[in-house]
Parts: sequence; structure tokens; C-alpha cells
Amino acid sequence: MLLRKSVERHIRDIDPQASPNIQYRIRVYANVPGLMKTYREAHILRSNEALDPFIRGFNMENSLCDFIDAGNGKECSDVKIRATFEQDILDVHCRRIIFCGSTDNGYARILGSHQGSNRISLVQGAPFAWEMEQLASEFQTTSFPEVFRSTKLPSRASSFSAFKTASANSSPSSSPTSLSTPSTPKRNYATIAKSNLQATSPTRTNRSKRSKISLNSQSQRVDPPPRASSRENFERLRRSKYCSRYHILGECPLGDECGHRHGRRLGSRDVHDLWCVTRTCVCPNDIWCTDPKCICGHQCPWENQQGHCRADCKFPESMHGVDKSVAVVL
Repeated sequence: MLLRKSVERHIRDIDPQASPNIQYRIRVYANVPGLMKTYREAHILRSNEALDPFIRGFNMENSLCDFIDAGNGKECSDVKIRATFEQDILDVHCRRIIFCGSTDNGYARILGSHQGSNRISLVQGAPFAWEMEQLASEFQTTSFPEVFRSTKLPSRASSFSAFKTASANSSPSSSPTSLSTPSTPKRNYATIAKSNLQATSPTRTNRSKRSKISLNSQSQRVDPPPRASSRENFERLRRSKYCSRYHILGECPLGDECGHRHGRRLGSRDVHDLWCVTRTCVCPNDIWCTDPKCICGHQCPWENQQGHCRADCKFPESMHGVDKSVAVVL
């Protein structure tokens, strides 16, 4: 299997003393019907062809390689990838995670709190998404050109994801899949890959930008309270898949390749409420972020005055209990 061989070669490159008995575990999650539809539209599969033979061959190639239909919708694969990553990063037997989700900004949320880890490698196929590119220098990076495409698919299929500020997706070359992988046995390595197939979006124009940021006396970023106009409107926008950067900042670095909704700009109330939605996304630069265009959250938005927040809060400890007294405005 090309993917397995590429992983083995990468491990030998970074660790020439690696044991020849290392166990490699590869797990693939995909929305199989949606994937087949996109590949047919891109003329990679003929209209009468299916992915079933490929999936069977992949699963039978090695007992530690699994291709799993995660269910309909992009979030199905994302949830499983996040769970797999979080399990493996805590597993003392997992020597390295090889993460191939280069074109999805959403995975910056997963990787952000692990910047600088020497147990994670990022694999680039198509160019890194904007937020992933900001993190790439913090990890070992490589590419598997014999496995993954170096360009995005010219597909009309859409793949959207809540809370993500303009995500773009790609696809592997020989493996027609949206990939992801873990590890658990003895001394093993995990490969996590992802490739959702990409859509186009309407043209856009420049809008006014949020440019001022507030810092406390410790130079930690202080966000204003995210008060939405109503919970109903907040939830509606959370599910709407609007491109946050386009509607809030008036620009999107992905342009027509963005998989989120552009079009006519939202009204002022909806723009504010969409900004409240983006504040529930953890900034990969933590509370030290000084990017005036950053619209992610720098403190837990759920934390109350008693220091309590949601049981499933994804914000790290460093983003709780932050002094919100503004000392300087930049």
C-alpha cells in the first residue's frame, strides 16, 4: 500500500534508529456516498463505478488499515478524526501521529494546543489552508506526492463545516478518500489524514474590518463579551455555514475556492451574531494573539463570574480565568 510505505519512509527519515518492528495503524473516515458523487462529478469515477472495490481492497491489504464510512455530512468525519487524535495524543504507546488534513482550516483547532510537539507530523498534499499554514512551522512537515494530489479537485460538490472561518478541502491522488488514522497497539505510529472535496463560492467585495484589539496588564488579549441578539439567531447562524471571514472582515483568502457561503453580505445584526459564533472557536495562537483580523475566541465564552463553564468546553485552561481589565488598546 502506497500510503503505508510513505509513512514508513517518513519515519525512517526522521528517526533512522526506529525499530523495524513498529506497528503502523491507518484509519480512514469518509462520507462514502458523498465522496462517490464528488468523484463522479470530477470525472475520476465513471457514472457506473463505485468505491466499494477500493474500500474492500484497502481493508484487506493490512489488518491495521481500516476504511470506515463515517456517515452523511462533513462533521461525521471531523468528529471521529478529533476523537481519534485526542485518544492517540494521550496514548503513551503512540510514538507519532501523521496528520494529513492539510487543506481544512478546522483542524487548526485540534492542533493549536499542541504546537511544537515532536510527536506530530503534518503532510501537505494540496497547499495548506490559511490557518493550517500558520501552524505548519510548529510541526515536522512532509509530503506524500505518490499518494496525495498537489492541487485541489475542480469539483462542484460542497463540503461545509460549522464554526470554521473559510475552509478548503482537497483529495488524495490514488486514494479516492477523505482519510484519517490513529494508533493504539504497543509501539506504533498513527497516520491521520483528511480530504474533503471542494466547492466554489460567489465573488466578494472588500468590507470594513475589525482592527483594534485590547490587552490586559499581562499583554493577554481581551475579547469583548460575545452577546448575541438572541439565542435563536445565534443558533441559526451557527448552523448556516456562512464564511465568517467574508461576512465579518469583508475578505476571504480562499476566494472562489472557499467551501462556505459568501454572496450578499449579512446585515449588521447577523454580522455581530456571526462574530459571536466565531468566538466559540479556539484561537490557535492562544491568549497571546495580536492579529487584528483574528475573529476566533481568546477566552472561554461560556465562563461565568464564578469561573464555571460548560462540561464539554474545548477552550484550554490558559483561556479560563483571564483578567478582562483592559490596559491598552492596539
